[in-house]
Amino acid sequence: MSMVSSNPLRRLFLIKILKGKRIAGLCLFLKIIAAEQTDAGEALNTFSPADGQPYALVFGHEVFGVQDEVLAACDACVEIPQQGVKHSLNVSVSMGIVVWHFTS
Repeated sequence: MSMVSSNPLRRLFLIKILKGKRIAGLCLFLKIIAAEQTDAGEALNTFSPADGQPYALVFGHEVFGVQDEVLAACDACVEIPQQGVKHSLNVSVSMGIVVWHFTS
């Protein structure tokens, strides 16, 4: 799993890779899922990863989240349900929760 910072050039590079591989047919079956709080996002606890389906997971900056242009390149968003006033988690904690859900 590679890490991409919030650096704008790296973000644009990620988008070009995701879109370019789709256009070239290299990622036609790859589902790109962002872990982000969005209006269209699905709660992680209700999302069921399909057996045998390859996924690419995208995680954003702990404060700023996943940028809109990256979200537009994703197939779906999942949100980690949270209670209380805090609406963000450390990115390593978020990764652990989401990867555990996808592999359990």
